[in-house]
Amino acid sequence: MKKIIRIILIFIIIVLINNCVIAKYFQNISIESKSKILKPIFEIESDEKIQINNIEQNIIEYCFTIKNYDQNEINKVKMFYIIKIENTFDNEKIQISLLDENNNAINLNDYKTEKIKIHMEKYLKKYKLIMNLNEEKNLNGKINIKIEIVQEENK
Repeated sequence: MKKIIRIILIFIIIVLINNCVIAKYFQNISIESKSKILKPIFEIESDEKIQINNIEQNIIEYCFTIKNYDQNEINKVKMFYIIKIENTFDNEKIQISLLDENNNAINLNDYKTEKIKIHMEKYLKKYKLIMNLNEEKNLNGKINIKIEIVQEENK
């Protein structure tokens, strides 16, 4: 009987010292998935660049269009965009306003619009940038229009 107890104790000590596990269970699951990632479609069409220096008129209009489709498909990604206008002219020499296609003024806060949502159906929005120049013809600077596009998070 003592011999059996010694064998069991030796076995337990060996197991504890060697950190052995008497039984192990492994399971490998292989999953393969193929999916198409949606490609956002966002196109901007605009007038040609305008040179403001030495221009004859005091009011300059620049038109551009934003759309979410191309010749083949409509965008299916939830997105919004922000229009940013970078103005290096002195604010006393030029005033800038942004109008929509119905000639409604769009609120610009620090030369930026609020977030404008693009729906997942066909979307086309026309804009007009109006630049009012004062009487001074010796202007030096430039205006850039930047469109920041952000994909909405799925919740």
